[in-house]
Amino acid sequence: FHVFERLGRQRDTGLDRELRQIMKEKGLRDADPFEEVVTRASIIDSPGGTGFRNIVWEASAHLAEACSLSAKELGDGFLEGTVVGMTPVSHGVALPHLRQPGLESAHLVLVRCPGGVDMDVDLAEGQHNQSEPVQAVFFLVSPLDNPGQHLRILAQIAGRVDKEDFMEAWLSAPNHQKLKEAILRDDRLLTLTLEAGTPSATLIGRSLKDILLPEGTLIALVRRGPEVVIPRGATELKRGDRLTIIGEPAGLDALGKRFKQQAQSPELH
Repeated sequence: FHVFERLGRQRDTGLDRELRQIMKEKGLRDADPFEEVVTRASIIDSPGGTGFRNIVWEASAHLAEACSLSAKELGDGFLEGTVVGMTPVSHGVALPHLRQPGLESAHLVLVRCPGGVDMDVDLAEGQHNQSEPVQAVFFLVSPLDNPGQHLRILAQIAGRVDKEDFMEAWLSAPNHQKLKEAILRDDRLLTLTLEAGTPSATLIGRSLKDILLPEGTLIALVRRGPEVVIPRGATELKRGDRLTIIGEPAGLDALGKRFKQQAQSPELH
């Protein structure tokens, strides 16, 4: 994906230092909220032939609501960054990104466009192979004062979408929960469907605030029928709910043993 080559064009000495350090670390830090950023991301399913500019403004409206920032300022920033070559575009994926003052955490909007995005902006030379449609766009906005975390999240996304199985998993995901699971790290993700007569039956009818989970784990998403529920403490679990649990590998391993073979690694890798 060569995301570092694209980002390196910023010619920012501080960012260059961060990039070199990230390349040494080869991954996220424990404190980086990658899973939380993905699970709370807004999702836009866009019809084929939609122009990139329209997607930018729609995504900016979602981010403005989540971040209390100006949609126009965000949209202008994404478009300017794309024109000057700051948006990596490859393998059918585009990663527009910004850092803004006043933010406490990173926010993400995921755009899926099976029919392809019409890149109606002038991209920097060599950025986009016209024979390969852009079918996934990730809009990331992060705090201005944490460039390292911003770049690590970008690198994590870039590493995931660079895998051969990503696009098939992305395009075939039947719902928003599966779409997000296609991006999350396999070792930080567990899924569990609540069924009567199984170990998970002990969770049916209980509120999340009353469920004791291993330290460092979190029920991030609940799919109930066709709907995806953003869980809160008062959310009561029901039979048939499919839980997306994120967290530290050790805690997820403990949950897997607790619920034995019911708990699964993501079906979409």
